[in-house]
Amino acid sequence: MAQVIRPAVTTPPTDKGQSFKLVVFKRFFSSKVNLVAFVVLMLITLISLGANFVCGTLLGQAYDTIDLPLLNQLFPQQPPYPPGLGGHLLGTDYIIRDVLARTIYGGQVTLAVGYLTAIIVIVIGGGLGILTGYVGGWVDALIGGLMQILVNLPIFFLMIILSFIVRFSILNIALIIGLLSWVGTARLVRAQVQSLRNREFIEAARVMGAGNLRIMFVHLLPNVLFSMVVMVGFDVGAAIVMEAGLSVLGFGVQIPIPSWGNQIAQSKSEWETNPALWALFVTLLSLYLVASGLRDALDPNSQQIKIAKKKKEKAL
Repeated sequence: MAQVIRPAVTTPPTDKGQSFKLVVFKRFFSSKVNLVAFVVLMLITLISLGANFVCGTLLGQAYDTIDLPLLNQLFPQQPPYPPGLGGHLLGTDYIIRDVLARTIYGGQVTLAVGYLTAIIVIVIGGGLGILTGYVGGWVDALIGGLMQILVNLPIFFLMIILSFIVRFSILNIALIIGLLSWVGTARLVRAQVQSLRNREFIEAARVMGAGNLRIMFVHLLPNVLFSMVVMVGFDVGAAIVMEAGLSVLGFGVQIPIPSWGNQIAQSKSEWETNPALWALFVTLLSLYLVASGLRDALDPNSQQIKIAKKKKEKAL
């Protein structure tokens, strides 16, 4: 009898009795680097987004609180004051505002831009990617032409030009970046949907009477969701860098509202000790490690999986 040659499996192998999602999560958290990066990112996110509670309740500071009693106490010594004086853990800036509180509030602004951008990219990029990949034809050609235009736009310089027309706030910065940055996610989703649209489970759904919308968002969306999350992880980092870069140059969120970008701009001579710069660096590094870890967890041929297999073989 002729030997039957089975086709190679293109999806990550799963352990017997375990769902695909559970296996992906186990692979991701099996790496200590991924675990530490995820915990650090969650801590920074929770502290920054809960700035009103952390600073207002625990530190007793708002982002614009000026400590005049400390000035009177230390006069004629001029600010900024070093860490520890007057209960300011990281010291004060040049107008006697708490540096730690402003860094936390700055994270609230910068991370809000990143996460709002991610939501916009998921909705637009994911939706259009599924639509073009499934429908094809003139719809694919039309949206593909739009993507080709957007991918060639210098987004950063376009944002600088728009700053002279629109007064940037958290919402409109995220909206503009999101509207210009969804192309990568759309292309990734489109390619995956094209490879899935003629599979047996899609044909079975058609036979059962499922409409196009149900097929796209009930049967196809769950199969591309993980890849979208990985791509969006990198998009969040890109949006944070763009907002910080705009604010450093004075085109982003304007003072007195703090963001990590305008805090870095205010302390150019003290970059090595600037809390906002270090917070930005740690956040971007954590985002990159989390996104890379998820990508490796989804890849059956990733280096992480190969190393795990070698260790298992040695143990046996």
